[in-house]
Amino acid sequence: MKLKTWLHENSISQRQFAVDLGVHWQHLNGIVNGSRHPSVKLAFKIEKLTNGEVSALELLKRKEESWEELYDKCDADGKL
Repeated sequence: MKLKTWLHENSISQRQFAVDLGVHWQHLNGIVNGSRHPSVKLAFKIEKLTNGEVSALELLKRKEESWEELYDKCDADGKL
């Protein structure tokens, strides 16, 4: 499920969810709208807070990349 859809269906504002995640609302807005990608750590935190309804892997994957390319780009800290 898309994060934007999950937020709408659960009546949670981006600002409130950003607080829950510990990030600035503008950063979350970029993730929701697809102009930014979360770190691996943040993607899995989103997955956890949404009870798995929003997949960390889908948040991290860019359309032009394969899963293998994504894995290869991650550094030891889990950042792309």
